[in-house]
Amino acid sequence: MKFSTKLCFFAVATSLTSPLFAQSSWYVSAKLGQASPINTYDEKNYDQVKFKFDDGKDRSISIGKTDNNYSFELEYSTRTLSGGTKYYIADAPETFTGKQKQNSIFVNAYIYPVINKSFIAFVGAGIGKTKIEWNNIVSASTAASINDGDNILSYKLILGIETKITHSLRINAAYNHIIHDNVSLTDGDTTGEFTKQNLDILNIGINYRFGTSGN
Repeated sequence: MKFSTKLCFFAVATSLTSPLFAQSSWYVSAKLGQASPINTYDEKNYDQVKFKFDDGKDRSISIGKTDNNYSFELEYSTRTLSGGTKYYIADAPETFTGKQKQNSIFVNAYIYPVINKSFIAFVGAGIGKTKIEWNNIVSASTAASINDGDNILSYKLILGIETKITHSLRINAAYNHIIHDNVSLTDGDTTGEFTKQNLDILNIGINYRFGTSGN
């Protein structure tokens, strides 16, 4: 486990056990959404190949602690992007098949700028690690498929609203913007570094709180 990953887990563990959370509530949540790549993976060294993946499903679960003003949580999320469009120098774009799978662990922090009887607005940010895997990525102009992966740092911004069903049970909707670091992948005997491909994710979820404190 790299230092950056250890630092993330240390930060959330310290926050959740802090005296600031003495009167707070634990919670668990689950979310389902749509992940949309907003740009291409560009081959950094040669600028000849670009991959634009199609949209895919995003799923996540998290556990955290919250009070009236802010929350910290540990989140696991997974998403699969299937196929897309490949661009190569001046050639016409062509479709490719195969799947890209992303598994992420994030440490997220939230604040609540608006709290009223009807809804709660939240703003958040996160940092974590993502395992990216390309499986059987192949197009008409390639003789072999790409089967490789990389572990990278990822960052996210979050905007959303939440409404209460009961004090313990809530539903929420959120926009997530994820920024990945560059990805190194091997295509046959050649290793290329691809620039980060940002994602927009819209999701809905449920949140269950254990306890009566918090907003």
